[in-house]
Amino acid sequence: MNKLIRFCIKHKIPVFMAVIAFVAIGIFSAFTMKMDFLPTLQKRKLLVAAEYEGIAAKEIKTLVTIPLEDAFGSLTGLKKISSVSRDGLSLISIELHWGTDIDIALVECRELIDTAYSILPARCNKPTVKAIESINECLTIAMIPLDNDLKYGRYIADYDIKPRFQRVKGVGLVSISGGEKEQIEVRVSKDKLDSRQLTLESISNVISSTNFEYPAGTITEGEKKLSVKTSGLYTDITQIGQTPVLYNEGGLLRLSDIAEVVDTVEEKETFFLYQGKECIKIGIKKKSDASPLAVSKEIKNEIQNLKKLYGNYYSFEIINDLSEQIKSSIVALLISAIIGCIAASFVIYYFLKSLKLSSIISTVIPICSLVSIGILNLSGKSINVMSLSGLAIGLGMVIDCSAVVIENVQKKYISESNSKNELTDFEIISSAVGEVAKSNIGSTITTVIVFIPVFFLKGILGELFIDLAIAIISSIIASCVLSLTYIPAMCSLNTESLKKNVNNSKLVNYLETKYSLILNQLFRKKWIVIVIISTCVVVGVSSLFFIKFELLPSLNSNTVIADISFPQ
Repeated sequence: MNKLIRFCIKHKIPVFMAVIAFVAIGIFSAFTMKMDFLPTLQKRKLLVAAEYEGIAAKEIKTLVTIPLEDAFGSLTGLKKISSVSRDGLSLISIELHWGTDIDIALVECRELIDTAYSILPARCNKPTVKAIESINECLTIAMIPLDNDLKYGRYIADYDIKPRFQRVKGVGLVSISGGEKEQIEVRVSKDKLDSRQLTLESISNVISSTNFEYPAGTITEGEKKLSVKTSGLYTDITQIGQTPVLYNEGGLLRLSDIAEVVDTVEEKETFFLYQGKECIKIGIKKKSDASPLAVSKEIKNEIQNLKKLYGNYYSFEIINDLSEQIKSSIVALLISAIIGCIAASFVIYYFLKSLKLSSIISTVIPICSLVSIGILNLSGKSINVMSLSGLAIGLGMVIDCSAVVIENVQKKYISESNSKNELTDFEIISSAVGEVAKSNIGSTITTVIVFIPVFFLKGILGELFIDLAIAIISSIIASCVLSLTYIPAMCSLNTESLKKNVNNSKLVNYLETKYSLILNQLFRKKWIVIVIISTCVVVGVSSLFFIKFELLPSLNSNTVIADISFPQ
């Protein structure tokens, strides 16, 4: 250790270059790392879907859902299974225990589906399975038709706006709700149908066989190859009414003779109101590995393009933006950290009475923070509330080692000035740093050991608090290394400030006197210490029965959500 300290004092430039390199890596990481509210959590939910068209929900439950649930009962890592049976569809949700490998669970689930498929009804489609994650919408957009045409607005949203948002990098799912979907109804007169001895099925077959496109081959011209197809699709609603249905002795019977063709809308399954006006909602979810800030930025750019294209017909309003909540939380945390850094610098200056020395110690705080950010980036972590909380906690501890080193160097200079030994600055600084090196290393190791068990926590606790542990451990280790390398090098450049004899202020002298008196009293009446400690222990244990337990603290919200339940 003494060799390292001596090397750093003699070779200051390599030490400074190494520090600058780590700072540069930290700055680069801070601008390139993904930012999120919480660390990325492991996927542990599977969704199995099985379609069986034309079957009621009650039969779906008996024929499809229950056999599949029985088959998945042997799935490794299964925690909970739930299902929903609808007309023509069975949905089974599987929740796995924390720590279960989702890829292995998917493979095993597909094997169980292959086994169970043989006992399902013949016309039932083979069930599909995929991993899902519970991610809230990072953006909610209201698309307001200025002409109140909800039908055409929904058409534009489904076939133009939705594909645009899906092409944005980082977008995982785009959902559309509200508005009106176009529907063409053929309203057949029952009396006219019966009088001509026709059925609804025959009418349906005529319409479907008339409205089609069919490939008719290819034509080759030199090196060009052209595809030919017959186009028989309806292009206008009036063409549907002109469709021939029957030809007999009475002449040609068209669809319009027995039915009315009406352009209408489907029965509404969803509706969306914004500020008392019905409009169309566009919900956007990000991919699990995408940054909500980056996705929000790209979506907002796309909205600006949409406003240029559809601004005269539609208004686009962002109702909810998760990135703004993340920004405000992270900014508040950064402000708290900066205030703590400034307060620590003032405290150091108050005791050292030297602007140079307090500046040297204060630079340790941003250096350790940037080193920690760089290590988080190399570990594949993100900038989130947990990792920034680790940095904020570490701010109060990173200056300890450096402060101890500088204080000991100061004392060494004062003691040497009163002695007859003529030691060089190099010998004084290396000796002073060497004296406290072991204690600093020991203090660092004991602090780091406290956070090591976090890496072995299983479940959601481990996934949440590993970021915090990495931030604290890396910043504290960096502070210890800096106290043995960077601080000695800086001390060798500021020997004049170290040689000054600093007198304590009146406040410090007053506090020292009072503390001595209290300490003397406690030595005479040791039972007081036992009473104080016992009282604190009793109060702490009693508080366990009244304090509220929750995984994460409650967050303030400006939204009120009401759930309304209806009978079946």
